Amino acid sequence: VPEQTACGHLRSGIATDCSWHREWDLADFRMSSEHGQILLYMKVSRKAELFIWRYFIPSVCLVILSWSGFFVKPTLVMPRFAAGFISFLALQSFKGSVQDTMPEDMFYLSWTDVCMSTMGILMAAAVVENVGAQFCYEHLSPSVARTVDKISRRLFPTLFAILLLMAFTFQDVGLFHIVSHTFLCVGLIA
Repeated sequence: VPEQTACGHLRSGIATDCSWHREWDLADFRMSSEHGQILLYMKVSRKAELFIWRYFIPSVCLVILSWSGFFVKPTLVMPRFAAGFISFLALQSFKGSVQDTMPEDMFYLSWTDVCMSTMGILMAAAVVENVGAQFCYEHLSPSVARTVDKISRRLFPTLFAILLLMAFTFQDVGLFHIVSHTFLCVGLIA
């Protein structure tokens, strides 16, 4: 079996097919035979720009939209709750679409999994904040509800900015998972 390299090039009559997955490029491909065995080496790279434009940027927009309830008067329960909850449901749909593009036999956490779960936790916390502000308005005082909203208008974007910075800084997915979720929990509880 002749050795073959470079996606799409023909060497010794064998052409490589780079269209095996629409979001993955075949960066290198080699096939050789040694001692009666066929050795196959494939190096793939994901087209990051497709992921960023199709999933990441819309997900970030959904997270930001989930905070719109912080700017609605606490007396308007449904718009406050709907802003966060509908965004959260839309993120779950995005999450399903992203998982469909992942390899089927992937049984470990990826950067995408951690990023999506972090966004989901932050959005769920926005829903809880909206319910909490409504509770404060009805059972404590309107000024407490306004204070909760005012703090949330600054806290949520700050936490999200720090989480995005972590997402693009940490190389180790396991470390990113532990640090981001711990940071998020501590930030929301404090």
